[in-house]
Amino acid sequence: MPEELSFFSSLAVLDLASNQLNGTIPEELGKMNRLEVINLADNLLGGPLPFFSNLNRLVEVEFNGNAFSGSIPAGLCSRSPRLDILAADCVQGTTNPSVECPKECCTKCCNSDTGECFQLQNGTWFGT
Repeated sequence: MPEELSFFSSLAVLDLASNQLNGTIPEELGKMNRLEVINLADNLLGGPLPFFSNLNRLVEVEFNGNAFSGSIPAGLCSRSPRLDILAADCVQGTTNPSVECPKECCTKCCNSDTGECFQLQNGTWFGT
């Protein structure tokens, strides 16, 4: 992903899903403090997920369908207000998935191997 994205400081929605982007997410993305939506789903991105502490307007973040390592940064789970949508990859594709992001945080979990996704409703995962 190009670091120059941070030059678009007034951008509210960054939807780069399914664009075959590779590499890592640049830390400079965290300078785009007006972002409300980040959709990077279904690309070829990898490495650890950065914690965007300055992105207080975020309501939707989708990381699923990539090759990220580790887990969702704890700060995304404990932020206030809570994200409406936080999509991440499942570690296993079962009806009770082990997720890189805890249930208290994620609202959607997808298995990149099978394409199967689960929605969290009232603390229980349901297939979609």
